[in-house]
Amino acid sequence: MPNDAPHFDDAGRLIAPKYDDVYFSAEDGLAETRHVFLEGNRLAKRFAEMNSGECFTIGETGFGTGLNFLAAWRLFDKHARADTRLEFVSVEGFPLGRETMKHALSPWPELTVQRESLLQQWGPIWAGVHRFRFAQGRVRLRMLVGEAAEVLASIDVSVDAWFLDGFAPSRNPEMWSEQVFKQVARCSRPSATIATYTAAGFVRRGLQAVGFEIEKTPGFGTKRDMTVGTIYAQSSSNEKGGGHSCLPSTEGRSAIVIGGSLAGAFAARALAERGVAVTVVERQVLVDGELPALSPRASVLQPKISDQNDVGGRWLRGGYGFAYRLLESDDGLRERCGWQRCGTFQASTDERTERRLRRFVEQFAATGLCQWIDSGQTEERCGIALPVGGVWVRAAGILWPAGLCAGLLDHPGITLRDGVASTGLKRAGSAWRVAQSDGEVLEANTVVLANAMAAMELEQAGHVDLRPVRGQVTLLRSAKQAGPLTSLRCPVFYGGYLLPPIDGQQALGASFIPGDTDLSWRDSEHADVCDKLARILPDEAEHLRGMHDPSGWVGMRVTTRNHRACAQAIDEGLYVSLGHGSHGIASAAIAGDVIAGTIQRDR
Repeated sequence: MPNDAPHFDDAGRLIAPKYDDVYFSAEDGLAETRHVFLEGNRLAKRFAEMNSGECFTIGETGFGTGLNFLAAWRLFDKHARADTRLEFVSVEGFPLGRETMKHALSPWPELTVQRESLLQQWGPIWAGVHRFRFAQGRVRLRMLVGEAAEVLASIDVSVDAWFLDGFAPSRNPEMWSEQVFKQVARCSRPSATIATYTAAGFVRRGLQAVGFEIEKTPGFGTKRDMTVGTIYAQSSSNEKGGGHSCLPSTEGRSAIVIGGSLAGAFAARALAERGVAVTVVERQVLVDGELPALSPRASVLQPKISDQNDVGGRWLRGGYGFAYRLLESDDGLRERCGWQRCGTFQASTDERTERRLRRFVEQFAATGLCQWIDSGQTEERCGIALPVGGVWVRAAGILWPAGLCAGLLDHPGITLRDGVASTGLKRAGSAWRVAQSDGEVLEANTVVLANAMAAMELEQAGHVDLRPVRGQVTLLRSAKQAGPLTSLRCPVFYGGYLLPPIDGQQALGASFIPGDTDLSWRDSEHADVCDKLARILPDEAEHLRGMHDPSGWVGMRVTTRNHRACAQAIDEGLYVSLGHGSHGIASAAIAGDVIAGTIQRDR
């Protein structure tokens, strides 16, 4: 353990050596949280006053052990109506490991339900935005990992109550800086409140300088004073001390999502969980609740293995984390899509690839996301011996996307209309009307286009630069065809990919031909995927080249010119979730959540 790693002292207190400070009061951390943050922001009363469909947002500087979040969640469960929602947005510079959090939170059995829900989803945490979903989407946590001022400046959020809970101002001045206070004020709704354990003069003056009216109140335990405050807009008429200022209700709100595949299913589920009545329109006829075009296909969920920490990489890593936590915590969804957390292996096939993969490991190994394994370790991890080393990602796996879509759409707030195409889209005052191929016209406040290349057939989305990419996958339908490859236990990537046996067949992929929309089988592309496999398993590749009458699955990925997904508003009340490419699960997952959150804030 590094010398500056958090650890427990002889008295059982969790210490942060970097700041020479404790994570919470030695007297009773939960009692301190209740006094300072919950009572300091009058949360019990404000939760109880929420109307049907409303969402209350808490912002926090310093997630730490998660104690404040769990206590706020429990109080919300106790006082708020069942049809209201809680959003918690927290900044953290140095996330704790799962076992450290578990130990730190163990003294409070009253938080057991919330604690276990959090720990179940707690895995590798790296710099960036991490989205968590609890209680069927009623409670959501967005954790921002990085420097407080920087990550707060990057988000769009409207906070009702703030927990200012960094380490002591004298020991962690960056968390209590003018830049942080400015971002706290920017992200605050009119009449938002703040509470903090400190009564340091420069903290009070800094909060006053950005618009908060500040007062000192009795502190917790041996601390004489603490600080509370409220920020007012000039037009605000809410009474002093924090009024009823949360996001307006979603009651009566409606949305039409065009497209029932991954992008549409994730968007529909995210909207429905926020209380919006959703109609999904899908041109394919579903079979047993699943899209036929997806049914033969297995997919992999893993982070994008890239040494470039660019916008696209951060987007896909965030989406991977969100989708992974969803699958790990939702028993019904996990069963419906056959999720298997088996890990994945990215092989190093040449010197250039090895340099890139090792840089990725250098960036993320310390978070627990990945590690480098040598060729001698591949048989133990992958089930078959490979002649090269590469990147092992433990928290990754395989699933059926058809089952995933069906599971996401199985929600009481979602109505599905299959076998119908959307043929036109028109404004109707503050709403949108969607013409259907069966002659019916649907109307809703919001429309989300998630129908891949078909979106360009609608006038409003014709400018979106979408590009089809043909992909062909060879299916090995028996152990005789697969030979020794049947021993594979996880997906292996090498410029192509090979999946382990699933329901008696294995997938060998994939071709990548931009601009080609033909969906017929081609033996030449079977030969191409065999050539890719030869980079790591030449004997097995030669065997598969000689397969009698090879066959498999052919489909289209849809991407954009810059290979980044398009997930945004293109008109008032009109959004798109398009161009997710070959990382469709991760990209569509985060796109759906981002779009739904934006629609919620834009009302």
